[in-house]
Amino acid sequence: MNNSIYSRPYFNKLKDVKSYDGKFIIPVSWQVYSAIRVEAENLQEALIRAQEHIDSIPLSSDPEYVDGSYKINIQDVEDAINAQEYRSMSSILIKSDGKIFS
Repeated sequence: MNNSIYSRPYFNKLKDVKSYDGKFIIPVSWQVYSAIRVEAENLQEALIRAQEHIDSIPLSSDPEYVDGSYKINIQDVEDAINAQEYRSMSSILIKSDGKIFS
């Protein structure tokens, strides 16, 4: 916990950051696992072809969540403050009493 955002300088200053509606944007990330099929003469060629075209390969329609990968995606206090400018966010809301709504 020593390297967490909570132990970094200025974390306590975040108490002074207010929101007009009492809601804050917290960036999160997670990983998924999937597989693709690649046409090739052999496995080596398939791996090379996949690597060369990785950005144009469509995402899988049935990815699996990687257990334990869901995390808050903030490295420092500035990230937390800058996140409040995001306009695209999910519809999940954690109320001040801890209840989660979506």
